[in-house]
Amino acid sequence: MILTICFEQDLISQRLLELRYLPCLCRVSETFEIEFFDPLPVVSGTVTEWDRTALEQRVIPGTGGEYSHYALSEISLAPLEGERYLIVDLKMFHRYFGWCEVLKDGAYVTPGNFWDEE
Repeated sequence: MILTICFEQDLISQRLLELRYLPCLCRVSETFEIEFFDPLPVVSGTVTEWDRTALEQRVIPGTGGEYSHYALSEISLAPLEGERYLIVDLKMFHRYFGWCEVLKDGAYVTPGNFWDEE
């Protein structure tokens, strides 16, 4: 997954990008958006090169509404070029299942086991 976002070019933003598991908000509809909020720089961007089926196997979607996923999340990024960043780690919070890991070290994790097989 690739995040395209415009961070300020300052020391605070540079330092934040070195940290792992930054808090953010993920919103998924036809597009996949990630928003950072205070105390981080308030900025949002769009995710490309993502797979809806793979995402839904790791974080089940909600029902109804504008977004299939609207979740507090944790993200780690690695700079690529310009305003593009590789999403290295991604966890999304589901109100029934808790923290659901989507990506670890740049790869999709094993799909979740959310329901009994009956």
